[in-house]
Amino acid sequence: MAKPKHGRFGKMIAKAGKRDALAALMLQAATDVETQGEGCYVYTISTSDSDPDAVWIHEVWETEEAANAALQLEAVRAMIPHVMELVDRFEESVRVDVLGGAGVPAVE
Repeated sequence: MAKPKHGRFGKMIAKAGKRDALAALMLQAATDVETQGEGCYVYTISTSDSDPDAVWIHEVWETEEAANAALQLEAVRAMIPHVMELVDRFEESVRVDVLGGAGVPAVE
């Protein structure tokens, strides 16, 4: 069996009233990763009316190394301090082995 893809699910809690600004920065990060990075299959940013300060991030990468390399992109590194100004706390982070799905090559 081939090695599963590297996945992450994360939940950030924005400072009160800052969720939309945080989501906008994370969407820009997703664009930067897509256009400048390598090995990214999925990088989604989501919000929910039931949790007005939360921003969820879902990532699927070819490898964990590719995910870590994206954090070294100049545009991403420049954005991190601005993101941190908007974050109250990081509530959840789960690493998963992704076996496949829509948009992700299946593990053979």
